[in-house]
Amino acid sequence: MKSTYSNVAFELLGLVLERVTKQTFKDYINEAILQPLNMSKSTLSLPPDSAGVIPKGSHYWDVDEGIQNPTGGIYSSSTDLSKYLRYILTHYNTIAGLNWLHPVSPSGGLNSFYGMPWEILHSDRALKDSKRTVRFITKGGGLPGYTSIIVIIPDFGIGFNLLIAGGAGAFSKLRDAISATIVQAAEEISIRQLQERYVGTYVSTNHTLNSSISLVADHRGLVVERFVSNGTDVLSAIAGITEASDTSYRVLSPTLLFRDEKKQQGELWRSVTGNERSEDDLGIWEDECIADMDSGLYAGKGFNELVFWDKEKNGKYGTLELSAFRINLTRSDEQDVNWNEQEVLEL
Repeated sequence: MKSTYSNVAFELLGLVLERVTKQTFKDYINEAILQPLNMSKSTLSLPPDSAGVIPKGSHYWDVDEGIQNPTGGIYSSSTDLSKYLRYILTHYNTIAGLNWLHPVSPSGGLNSFYGMPWEILHSDRALKDSKRTVRFITKGGGLPGYTSIIVIIPDFGIGFNLLIAGGAGAFSKLRDAISATIVQAAEEISIRQLQERYVGTYVSTNHTLNSSISLVADHRGLVVERFVSNGTDVLSAIAGITEASDTSYRVLSPTLLFRDEKKQQGELWRSVTGNERSEDDLGIWEDECIADMDSGLYAGKGFNELVFWDKEKNGKYGTLELSAFRINLTRSDEQDVNWNEQEVLEL
């Protein structure tokens, strides 16, 4: 079966809520959502005309939708919807006991999906210098005279809403312009934060041990530029084992966990293989992209596990633990570490 959008399904959901809670849909939404989030400008009752933007021509400003209220009967403001988005961004992993923002089923095309109840877009056109996919979690709506959408971009922890009264002709252009501007600005800030906190070369304080790792941050993320362990070029070894392509690289991905959860110390990261998408004529399976945070273990420790320790007041981390390698590397103040090519073994 193929999923499809359905206003009738939302109407049925409203009836179910009324039956289960023994409240009207209006009272339930007010009690469960609007009041707890202090969305004081949001209501299912008609507000005073002075409180709204009423377009010329045909409109639904003063239409009582009745049983169709769950499909678009709420009056709201940009400020109130921002409160709603902030709450979701803070709690989406606990609202439904799981990640509420995951896709549930595909829609038409390659990049569109349905969630519960989201409309989800995966796009590789949002960033300036990268083909990395950005996920837009959205919920749109429209009535005669009005067009609206809320958008969550969980990769960057941001969201926005767009409310238009009158002609909807500008909606698509505004949505595109706002999305690109916000995402690209967030990307620049993210790269700058990575550079300030994590980027650098971490070296062994044991000068008899030739172990170092260099991290850089750019449009690909936090990338391992060079990794030598006890004289062995680890990146070359990984490439040989995994048959990595010429465009692949090792990128660090945060787990959002800590080695010491109570004290929120020891940021846990994983290194995974990243690839820059080629514009060449590729085969069918070249688009396959399976994220796998697990890797081989050594004595119960993942080879791809890294832990950042010793956060300083300026936000920088001073120590990088390589769990499986049983070593702590210290951030070097030198801009360039003297890599001794004679002592590096390429496998």
